[in-house]
Amino acid sequence: MKRAAKSLDSLPGPTLFRAIRLLGRAPVQQDQRQFSGILVVQAVRGCQERPEPGEVTVRSVADYMHVAPSTASRLVADAVEARYVESVPSKSDRRSTALRLTARGRQLLRSSVEYQTKVYEQATEGWSEESKKVFEVLLVDFCHRLIDQG
Repeated sequence: MKRAAKSLDSLPGPTLFRAIRLLGRAPVQQDQRQFSGILVVQAVRGCQERPEPGEVTVRSVADYMHVAPSTASRLVADAVEARYVESVPSKSDRRSTALRLTARGRQLLRSSVEYQTKVYEQATEGWSEESKKVFEVLLVDFCHRLIDQG
């Protein structure tokens, strides 16, 4: 006897990719430059928070974002033009530059984290605190595994 095929909405893989597409869209109120700026400011902060500290460069942003250096370079150039990030002389190599967040970039970082936290909290509204804690640990672990497989 044949088993009935499961619907796509009941399968974790397709459901995950559907959610990623939804979450990966720029919110309606943001233009594409601001949305890509969020990617860059969060990458710069992520690089700053790594266990092996060092100057943040376009290369480290590319590595953090798992994108080609040319893609990171374009995104960083847009973020510099939008005044979210500034390029400063490297302290360790006079031939290169380092990246740092501007006041405008720090504000974009704060507002983006607030928005992302709000979306997460809305999605888990009505869950018990215990369920939220368990899910948070599993979600972060799951995401880190995906990122590490990059």
